[in-house]
Amino acid sequence: MSELLWLGLFTLAVGSGWWLGRREQLPHLRRRSAAIISYNHLLDAQSDQALRRLAEVLEVNDETFEAHLGVGRQFRQRGELEKATQVHQNLLGRPELGAAQRERVQLELAHDFLAAGELSRAESLLQGLIDGDSAIAVQAQRGLLRIYEQEREWERAIEIGNRLARSEPTARVACGHYHCELAEQLLRREAVEAAQRQLELALQADPACVRASLILARLAWQQGHADEAVDHLLQVAGQDATLFPEALPQLLDYTAGSAARERLERFLNSVLERAGDSRADPLVLALALVIRERQGLTSGIDFLRQRLACQPSLRLIQRLLEWQDEQATSAESACLREAVDSLIGHSPAYGCRQCGFQARQLHWQCPTCHGWSVLRRRSHG
Repeated sequence: MSELLWLGLFTLAVGSGWWLGRREQLPHLRRRSAAIISYNHLLDAQSDQALRRLAEVLEVNDETFEAHLGVGRQFRQRGELEKATQVHQNLLGRPELGAAQRERVQLELAHDFLAAGELSRAESLLQGLIDGDSAIAVQAQRGLLRIYEQEREWERAIEIGNRLARSEPTARVACGHYHCELAEQLLRREAVEAAQRQLELALQADPACVRASLILARLAWQQGHADEAVDHLLQVAGQDATLFPEALPQLLDYTAGSAARERLERFLNSVLERAGDSRADPLVLALALVIRERQGLTSGIDFLRQRLACQPSLRLIQRLLEWQDEQATSAESACLREAVDSLIGHSPAYGCRQCGFQARQLHWQCPTCHGWSVLRRRSHG
């Protein structure tokens, strides 16, 4: 009896929302929201049997279709995936659905399967929706990319990513990383030439793919092409200045004890001039090291003091204290250095500019929002 009562209340809520919308001559979206607001208050009172009866009894038409979809979506958002799947499967079995409505239900059902980790069932549904440039096709392509990323099927991800890039150019960033993933796999099998080809394709897909340049530099260095390796690394500054600090460890390593060190010093000075007053701790630290090597410890310390006057930074203070200790260690400076080390050591080095995720090391893909090339070094002011 309680189930019939709930069903009756639900139907009444949907009908009331529709009638009020008609009566007040509301736009279509406001009529839809009136119904949704009404049934949202009834969701907590549902039961599995009442849910099945709702799917069987409540007529599906242009006015109630959104209500059906909304029930399933609400269940999915609350983590009740079996109920969400049941709503959408029952709805999909209705013969009165039009082609466009059927596609929308298929997409919702695919999202149910994705949330439940049933990737093969989700993939089967999404594959039938990816043709064309409609909003449904774009959403289906995004869903397939997520599946192929989880399964590390990079060739299939590249295929779908290239299709998605027609309507969403930012998908080219992801395609660049897919090629890099393939390159890393090939390198583990020592297939160097094939890996280099994938890295070239990565740069074709996304000319700003810093990851590809870093790997190409490493390969060039391993093959004895030092100048080529340095060129790849210096190119990063033009690809994405905010990621140039990731190239600095390799640059310092590859130019050590060579004439390329002077070239690096000039380049870092020019990059810092363009950066202006923005945070550039890794650049300053790298340049300070080069100045110390070429002109001595005192010159390196003087440079750090000059930068600190216009750019207060814990990392610069940390390096300054470290170098000052080499000149004359004192209990006071040692205590201060320990305090700065502690502050920096407990602070994540990277943050996602999309969702705010923080990490101690660089991830090319954010573990939280799954965006590619979205993590950046955080400042430690």
